[in-house]
Amino acid sequence: MSKDRPAPGDPIKPKKSALVQFTSTTLLLEVFLVIFATLAVWGLRDSEFGRGPLRIESSTAIWVLGGVLALVLVILSRAQGSAAGRAAGTVAQLPVLAMGLLVPMMFLVGGIFVVLWVYALRLGARVDRERAEYDAAHPETAPNGG
Repeated sequence: MSKDRPAPGDPIKPKKSALVQFTSTTLLLEVFLVIFATLAVWGLRDSEFGRGPLRIESSTAIWVLGGVLALVLVILSRAQGSAAGRAAGTVAQLPVLAMGLLVPMMFLVGGIFVVLWVYALRLGARVDRERAEYDAAHPETAPNGG
């Protein structure tokens, strides 16, 4: 018998929370969004085209602001196991959306990510709730059941 497959009677490994997985993934995808938006702001710093109403001329300031926001999003992606982490992730959607002041297209793309964030919160909670209901109805197959 293969060692990769569990034997009958082995304890079932608990599944990770779908809410945590969905919200963490969304925040990590936003890190890439922020990095590319920062690159766009840096590339357009001397141009009059494609710029928003807020202007940052300093390359250092552009990269520091973008880097700090990306770092905050990475840290928050690891804090999604708590309600406070999810609340902070919700607040972090504001600066992502506000990048539209630097590059107007970020209003659209950032808005799409805000919708994805709300969807991750709702769908993740629903999946976790349905898993708990299934585990309650089928205790013989539930992790840590018995």
